Amino acid sequence: MTRSATQPNPAGTNAEMSAIGLLVATGTLLLMLPIAPFLIALWLLDKLRSGDETPEQ
Repeated sequence: MTRSATQPNPAGTNAEMSAIGLLVATGTLLLMLPIAPFLIALWLLDKLRSGDETPEQ
């Protein structure tokens, strides 16, 4: 027996919440898409600059 303030919902998945989650994920992806080339360029620049450094042990 679980301790809950409400009874469990045996209906299964909530289609409305799934649709909202997909819309939010799609919106986030569309907003991040124009920024992606700059992030990739910065990541590559960082990798090239730190490539010749050896970690100290």
